[in-house]
Amino acid sequence: MNLVHKIENWGDSHHSIALDIIRIALGFFLLLKGLAFTENSAYLKDVIENQRVVSVSPGILMALVYYVTFAHLVGGTLIAMGTLTRFASVIQIPIVLSAIFFTDFFQSPINTLALNCCIGITGFVYHNRLRAFIARQVFVEVGSLKAVAVNSSSF
Repeated sequence: MNLVHKIENWGDSHHSIALDIIRIALGFFLLLKGLAFTENSAYLKDVIENQRVVSVSPGILMALVYYVTFAHLVGGTLIAMGTLTRFASVIQIPIVLSAIFFTDFFQSPINTLALNCCIGITGFVYHNRLRAFIARQVFVEVGSLKAVAVNSSSF
């Protein structure tokens, strides 16, 4: 068993339950938001129409309504189940950032929750990447030490 497998096994055995709870809660929240948009798509349509940053044509408006609803339903389910978490999180980031900055940012208390969701989604995108980066760095350092040891023993 090489060092990368040892690090991988250590990461699997020391997995944080708190991150799982946050991930499941975030996915469940996004799923509920998708269900709410499914039941009341007129509300989402009005929110997108009434923002004062970008004017949207009616065809693009309906495409955005369907995209946001579908992305919340599917992405929330994937995040809650823990499958394709990074992909589902990347799909959610533009939606949540738009919800924060294109609506009345300082007048709505829901934007605080949306900002926290955006931070959580970004954390899930980079969590595994950071762990893989650390494993690569440790493997490269140990590998270079072995190479030095092999070269020095040939003298």
